[in-house]
Amino acid sequence: MSSPDEVNPYRSPESPAAAGVPPAAPYPGHRQVTLEELDERVAALEWRLQRSWLFSSSFLTRALAVFGHFFAIYLIFAVLMMAAVLAIRLLRSI
Repeated sequence: MSSPDEVNPYRSPESPAAAGVPPAAPYPGHRQVTLEELDERVAALEWRLQRSWLFSSSFLTRALAVFGHFFAIYLIFAVLMMAAVLAIRLLRSI
């Protein structure tokens, strides 16, 4: 066992841990997460991924998921473009 006065060759002397000061939080409001919380979050993520069509083992299901996402984005884009064209035409008619 090493004594507290012994110098660790792998730690920078400028680091707060070497000076005995606890490290600052990486960002405001940061809290330490326990291993149990991380396990729960990973389990929830794995459960959601199993339900996702994008990660299905069936090619047809994956293809339909990609097509559905493409169609939804295209529909949103088309509605925005139509609204812009309508707005320009209404402004020109004034």
